[in-house]
Amino acid sequence: MGGRRPCPQPLEPPAAMRIDGGDPTRMAWRYRLALGLVAALAIGSFLVLTQVISRERATAGIINVSGQQRFLSQRGALFVGRLTYPVPAQDQQDARQHLAEVIAQMRSNHEALLKGGSGTGEAIGLSPAMARLFHDEPSAIDRRVREYLAAMEAVLTDPRAPIPRDAPAVALVLREGPGPLLDVLDHAVARFQAEGEAAVDRLHDLHIALLIATLLTLALEALLIFQPMATAARRRIRELENASLALKAAAERLEGEVAARTVELQKAKEHAERANVAKARFLATAGHDLLQPIESLRLLAGSITRRNRDPALASPLDDMRKALSGMRGLLGNLLDTARLDTGSVTPQLQDVDPVVLVDDLAREFEPVAEDKGLGFGVGISLPEGLRIRTDPVITGRILRNFLSNAVRYTAAGSVTLSATPAELDGRPAVRFTVADTGPGIDPADQERIFAEFTQIDDARRDRSAGVGLGLSIARRMAQILEHDLSLDSRPGEGARFALTVSLAPAARRPLRSSEKPIPADD
Repeated sequence: MGGRRPCPQPLEPPAAMRIDGGDPTRMAWRYRLALGLVAALAIGSFLVLTQVISRERATAGIINVSGQQRFLSQRGALFVGRLTYPVPAQDQQDARQHLAEVIAQMRSNHEALLKGGSGTGEAIGLSPAMARLFHDEPSAIDRRVREYLAAMEAVLTDPRAPIPRDAPAVALVLREGPGPLLDVLDHAVARFQAEGEAAVDRLHDLHIALLIATLLTLALEALLIFQPMATAARRRIRELENASLALKAAAERLEGEVAARTVELQKAKEHAERANVAKARFLATAGHDLLQPIESLRLLAGSITRRNRDPALASPLDDMRKALSGMRGLLGNLLDTARLDTGSVTPQLQDVDPVVLVDDLAREFEPVAEDKGLGFGVGISLPEGLRIRTDPVITGRILRNFLSNAVRYTAAGSVTLSATPAELDGRPAVRFTVADTGPGIDPADQERIFAEFTQIDDARRDRSAGVGLGLSIARRMAQILEHDLSLDSRPGEGARFALTVSLAPAARRPLRSSEKPIPADD
């Protein structure tokens, strides 16, 4: 085994991205501020453009109303002059109606102009210069228009036909309408137009200034934010590429070390397997060599027991015989485990009579059970001539393990060995069952007892014999034979160990209840 290789040091993660010495949080706020400024400029530009359009619309409306006032002043003078001529009554009535319309329209327009509006849209108010033009003497437009409207209303209410031209109201209308009032209104129209154009020009200039500020802000963003961000992004990409190359190199080093370590572990595994095989062979050889003297001692003890006539030696000789039998069983289990580990257990399959197998086991274990004061029962419910496909030696060892455990762990009651029809993977089979009236096995321990060197910690069980290999060997042998081994037990209700063996091919037919079974031996 080689020495431990040093583990590669973990790669340091790249430093957090920094832009021109500034941290990302500061740059993010700077970016948000720039975006907010651009948004504010864009909104301001939109609002100014909207104001320009609104101002142009309002100015056009005011100019239009002012022009109407000029037209209405002349039209009013025309209808007043018509009322001073001797005309038919119908013409007099039409002139009065038109004059009333002119008065109403001119008064409405005048009220709108005083508020700086056109009467149909939003009023923008009078500038100081326009307010002076409307209210300050000597040319106060407001006073002159109101006097003109009052004179036309006086003419309208005069019932005479025709109305004398020297009437004060008629004289005022005919004097002011075509002349002085018209000049004042012309001056108002020109002033409204000039002020409107100046206001629109100022708004246009503001709009252009906002556009220029927006473009400058975008240029500053590109220079102070986006360019550093692009530079940092490129630097970050280079760092990630370098980190990727470093990770790739580290991965290649790790792969090489893992491959070398795998080779070492494979060699260690092969070495351990060879050592395990050597150990198993040693145990098999040593165990076989030990079994011969132990078997000779056991036979000698049996011979001495049969010839003994001294009652005082009967108990020691019996203890010696049991101890030798226990040693023989332990060595047998160790040998079986060694053979299973080395894979040297090769089943010799043949057609076996299950009844003969049960009878042989019953003759072997019935005296053992009686010596312990237990009843021993045999139950066979199989048709005559039935054969199973198995290795009789291995199957016998499995069932002997079940029977020896049942006798050992049952303090009172009975042990029963039975053979009944069953199925295994959908094929006809025979199930051998060993049932006892012992303490039973808790479901939580039923899987654990099949592990090597495992015994249940139960004070009611006789643990004087065995080291916990029997059931492990039984399960492994059943797996080699492809037989099914199962356990059904509850604490205080005894245990039922079962081994299910398939029928021989010639005997694979359903077992009918009408077939006469072999009688059970009670």
